[in-house]
Amino acid sequence: MVTAVVGIGNVLLSDDGAGVWLARRLAATYRFVPEVQILDGGTLGLDLLPYLSTAERLLVIDAARTGTAPGTIAILREHEVPAVLRQSLSAHEASLCDLLAALTLLGKAPRELVAIGIEPLHVRPGVELSEPVRAALPAAEYAVVGQLEKWGVASVRDETHAETAFTL
Repeated sequence: MVTAVVGIGNVLLSDDGAGVWLARRLAATYRFVPEVQILDGGTLGLDLLPYLSTAERLLVIDAARTGTAPGTIAILREHEVPAVLRQSLSAHEASLCDLLAALTLLGKAPRELVAIGIEPLHVRPGVELSEPVRAALPAAEYAVVGQLEKWGVASVRDETHAETAFTL
């Protein structure tokens, strides 16, 4: 069963890039079975369609405004994902909703959909994450790995890269 983990966001808009930074960390720090794809989805939107059309399980990592304190992690399931991520932080957000709709129209929607959202402090030009979002990344990492474990996906953490993987 193909499982896709996709980090979404714009790394040039500070906290909006949290999902991309976390996806990069996962790719650098963990080893997964070949059926798991870790993707830097950036702001690709509908261009992700060919990469996700075979995924039976989709885990999206993104900045998400949920009205909580900056750095708070939200775990969103199925119908909650487009409802929360529709609240636009930057141009990629509408594209994520469009991507999910396109997958559904093509009969390629994932059987299971989960998003790990991180409440941003600010979304503005800049390549640095705010302190609350940076501090939340380890907990978000464990939320992603925990969700994969719930799906029966094992991982091996490569400690040789663990310390440097959060260097932004």
